Amino acid sequence: SSPEDQNDNKFLLYVGSMYPHKNLERLIAAFKALKSSGKFNGKLVLIGKWDYFSKRLKQEVASVDIIFPGEASPTGYLSDTEIRSFYEKAFIFVFPSVSEGFGLPPLEAMSLGIPVVASNTSSIPEICGDAALYFNPKDVEDIREKIENLVSDEGLRQELISKGLENIKRFSWKKMAEETLKVYEDCLSS
Repeated sequence: SSPEDQNDNKFLLYVGSMYPHKNLERLIAAFKALKSSGKFNGKLVLIGKWDYFSKRLKQEVASVDIIFPGEASPTGYLSDTEIRSFYEKAFIFVFPSVSEGFGLPPLEAMSLGIPVVASNTSSIPEICGDAALYFNPKDVEDIREKIENLVSDEGLRQELISKGLENIKRFSWKKMAEETLKVYEDCLSS
């Protein structure tokens, strides 16, 4: 079987809200272009609260290849265990947000050995360091191209997986607590 056939069960994963600034319309356009190029036969899984924004997005995309797991949940949410099982099975984690405070989902993906492709804007490069492949979030073609690079280059995937596991060491809870305390102390002493 060709390499294309082997990625039928693979999926790209996004976890977060479905608000407009999360840029999911462009991610979906890039995903559809990738599918029609024949370079990826898998699916796109969008995990977030099943609400007005996700319902509207689902109506707009109407594709069997784009899955909204929250839709089946009575509460509109998935449990942490359910979300974790999606992370663990994901082929690539995609984070297309145009503006982000502190994005935890890419770090969660890295901690579980999932390669990350993400926006080159906002705080994302600071958080992901050299452990992600970056795209311009306003450029659908760039998003598609970076995902395709990662889908077709196993060496690059493995490199990002190991860089990701290295990168998350910068974010231990102890270190975060120490940094937060330092900020408070700086504020109090000024």
